[in-house]
Amino acid sequence: MSLRYVVVAKDKSKILAEYANDAANNLSAIQNILPKIQENRRRYYEDEQCRVYTYSTGNIQYICISDKEYKPEAAFRFLAAIQDLVNREYSQEIATALALGAPFKKRMQTLMEEYNQNPESDKAKAIIADLTEVKNATVENLNTILDRNFHMDVILKKSEGMVGISVKYKKTANEYKMAMMRRYMCCTCVMILILIVGLWLLVSFICGFDFSSCRKTTQFHS
Repeated sequence: MSLRYVVVAKDKSKILAEYANDAANNLSAIQNILPKIQENRRRYYEDEQCRVYTYSTGNIQYICISDKEYKPEAAFRFLAAIQDLVNREYSQEIATALALGAPFKKRMQTLMEEYNQNPESDKAKAIIADLTEVKNATVENLNTILDRNFHMDVILKKSEGMVGISVKYKKTANEYKMAMMRRYMCCTCVMILILIVGLWLLVSFICGFDFSSCRKTTQFHS
């Protein structure tokens, strides 16, 4: 069981690179399948002798042909490795290139030989990549938590400051309230004193300061 043929195409018509490890005429079959490829979907077709695996992202199509005994998951991992190679090293060139040239074809050959010798070898790489991603996500989450704790400390300090301000404000408000009450009591006392003095002056004006006029009037009526 082995991979036989791999193609990188563009716009479902232009063949950018291909590599075959047998003498079969695979290009005609590929040209019939290219128009049927759907973007961002992995599919495979099979006949009595082989399987054709396809994947497309953007305007780039990735296709490989294998024996029927070759595992589909390994074939799709192979296409993903080709896509990763394109994205890492040929992303700018592929936008305008009519072909990717001999160096890229050699890289495809190396990858195909690797996947033919040990189709499961990429699982370890995938596991390591997943573990690395989990580790990076964990570190990022820890940094986020630490950053949040820092912001929480800042918020707590600000809260403590606001509590202090509120206590000071309450104390000032109570002092102002007591001052207003004292002022009100003083004003009330002054008003009562003025009223008493006013009544005394009125009575004194009518009866005299020694109240002699009022006493004479009382004696006369008697």
